[in-house]
Amino acid sequence: CKVAMNDCLISHCKRIGLHALREASVKLLQCRISDNGRGVVVASRSAVQIHRCSFERNIGWAIRFEAEGPEGPEQAQAEQAEDLGASRALNALNALRSDVTFNEFSPPSKGNAGRKRVRVDTRNAYVVCIGNREPGDGQMVEPQVKCQRT
Repeated sequence: CKVAMNDCLISHCKRIGLHALREASVKLLQCRISDNGRGVVVASRSAVQIHRCSFERNIGWAIRFEAEGPEGPEQAQAEQAEDLGASRALNALNALRSDVTFNEFSPPSKGNAGRKRVRVDTRNAYVVCIGNREPGDGQMVEPQVKCQRT
């Protein structure tokens, strides 16, 4: 499944504003994701490009990249790479790469709303986060890398 959204509002979803399920490809450009349970959740083996979006007052993670089971996607990709030539294997890995670039994350408003920004589970190694900031002072927003409990 491939989805591209430009200048959209994703708001007031109780659980998840946008859920990129397994093997999805999603592009968000200049969208506003606000007042959701979680903003954007990305399942393993999915790829998203989130560029110049704003995240406000989401209760859970604004963006969360979920890992696969205990063996992680790298194991399946390594097995797949053995069957492919080197250039085809590299293209397959790049297709899974996600970019989170030049987004704005509003500071926490009330309680914990807006406190959680970007989470990358440790087994999801293909996420690039560049230029993400808070409004105003422009403080950088870095992803938190966590190990998913099994």
